[in-house]
Amino acid sequence: ATRNLLLAARLGRGIGRRVVRLQLYRGMATGGAPADAALAALGYRFVPGPTNTPSDWVLRQTGIATSGFEWRGQSDYDAVGLAVVEWIRSRLTILCGLEEIREGVDPAVAFASPGWQEHTGPVLMLVCGSAPGGTAGVWGRSLCINTSTQEGAMFDYIA
Repeated sequence: ATRNLLLAARLGRGIGRRVVRLQLYRGMATGGAPADAALAALGYRFVPGPTNTPSDWVLRQTGIATSGFEWRGQSDYDAVGLAVVEWIRSRLTILCGLEEIREGVDPAVAFASPGWQEHTGPVLMLVCGSAPGGTAGVWGRSLCINTSTQEGAMFDYIA
């Protein structure tokens, strides 16, 4: 709770006296290997997208380079969606250099620039949609599943 109040206080400095509602979502531990393994267990992997930029990834079936997501029922879609979200969260640390914050917000997860606790200047906060489709780093889960992370993830908006 202390961490949430600290973030709200820092945000409040520059925007006047407005109430800012921040929702942090529960999630599994992040990390490249576990997130890759979760996708692989469901028969999927991310491959570099057509732009070949670090933020452009496309979901493909394992072993079939041209086949994307295949509908196998709602429970399968939900499992793939959760694995995709975790994969994207793992890339927030790898691609964007953010650090995962759990202290004071656990069981929720937040991400911040390294050294954010000592930072005294303006703070950028990205607030996304509500779960299950939106979470830290994700504009839209279905965009990440059906199109690419270039359209569904926040990588290009985080410097």
